[in-house]
Amino acid sequence: MGGISRFYGIVVYMYANDHGPDKHFHASYNGFYAKFHLDGTLVDGEDFPRKQARFIKKWASLRQSELEANWRHVEAHTQPSGIAPLDHK
Repeated sequence: MGGISRFYGIVVYMYANDHGPDKHFHASYNGFYAKFHLDGTLVDGEDFPRKQARFIKKWASLRQSELEANWRHVEAHTQPSGIAPLDHK
């Protein structure tokens, strides 16, 4: 899948076959990869650029309901939906 959202060169992913006890999503940026809790807190990927991690945190705070809905898709082993990117505002 090409990701559930794209903004500022960041691609956000949720995988239907990648669920576990912690609700999370993955992000990539310019060869860096990280795992984040649904609230945007970095879980894994300490080398992920801080500026982009802040964009992800802001995006996640604005998209909580959509991230939660997508997590339910993941738990049901169905494809998550696309989520709007972070606006330039």
